[in-house]
Amino acid sequence: MQSILGANGVIGNELSKLLPQYTEKVRQVSRNPKKVNATDETFAADLLDPKAVSEAVAGSGGAATPELLSTHPSDATRIRDLEAYMPEALKYYKP
Repeated sequence: MQSILGANGVIGNELSKLLPQYTEKVRQVSRNPKKVNATDETFAADLLDPKAVSEAVAGSGGAATPELLSTHPSDATRIRDLEAYMPEALKYYKP
């Protein structure tokens, strides 16, 4: 599944139209998400809230490249790091 943050925006909307060519599931994420494709999943989240963003992207991604061969951390490493940084990020988030 691929998640689109800020899905109601111009770029997110256009991306939503194209993604079904590459993946079966698309998750639209914004404060008031709307489906672009019939099979879209929607997820309401405040994108300024780090915890909400973490929940919104959970389960996203495709076939993973081994971390050793990638320039990006693996999903497991990224999640571990996000969880470790969450207490610091939440000090600055004011709902």
